[in-house]
Amino acid sequence: MRIHPECIPCIIKVRFREISQHISDRGEMLKAFSEILRIVAEYVEKDVPNPVIAMHAFRYVKEITGLDDPYSDYRRKANKYALKFLPYAREFIEKADDSYGRFRRACIVSCLGNLVDPGVAGYKFNPKQWSEMLEGSNFRLDDTKRAFELMHGKHILLLCDNSGEIVFDRLLVEILKENECSVTVAVRSGAFQNDALMADAIEAGLRKVADKIVETGSDAPGFIPWEVSRTFLKEIEDADFVLSKGMANYETIPEYFNYIRKPVLFVLVAKCRPIAYSLGVREGDLVAWLLE
Repeated sequence: MRIHPECIPCIIKVRFREISQHISDRGEMLKAFSEILRIVAEYVEKDVPNPVIAMHAFRYVKEITGLDDPYSDYRRKANKYALKFLPYAREFIEKADDSYGRFRRACIVSCLGNLVDPGVAGYKFNPKQWSEMLEGSNFRLDDTKRAFELMHGKHILLLCDNSGEIVFDRLLVEILKENECSVTVAVRSGAFQNDALMADAIEAGLRKVADKIVETGSDAPGFIPWEVSRTFLKEIEDADFVLSKGMANYETIPEYFNYIRKPVLFVLVAKCRPIAYSLGVREGDLVAWLLE
């Protein structure tokens, strides 16, 4: 998915917020924002997917602030909050009548895990509220049945999205293992916003359930083939099926599908209008879309 005009102010606004949290001098801020605008303009002209532009702009944020991981405190808080909700999520999944129902519910849980967000000002979301939200949630676009049939007994590569959310990916892995799948979990090798890193996967308990946890070899969001390591490309090659979490993977994988060449289930919340429009759903809808 190539960048939409609406994505441009979104990228700039997020980078503005990050820089403002760490730089207070007016002159330094203006210089930093000028460079962000230059980076964004350069890659917009190249008509690349949004995550490519966001990646380059965020790398500059890390450079100008001197922070390798500007979201480190946020990620720890997100994991801590998510672990509190884990029993409620597990209970919701276990209410399903059969293995497919548990898989589908695990996908819903994994989607809604993105909403466990301690970074929001005045955050007071509690487990009871989240449990009630689970009961009322459904996929607007739902290819989970076909995906479940294709995945049974196969080797699955799970591409994780955010910290916090990764705690609920553990439940998804548990369900896949129940269905005779082997599961490799992939996380970033370096920080990009609040995306999950190896430390988050370990804190979430994925070592206890996944067959293997690997890194992409890059801090790049989504799947940008020239950024990831050859080792990670081999992990993709060895997988039978890719289970992809989050919008950045959805924005990039179809663009570079020639590197994948196997079924991909995209599980995400359509958080913005361009993503929702491209999928034929409404903003805020839950999506499970299968690309074969």
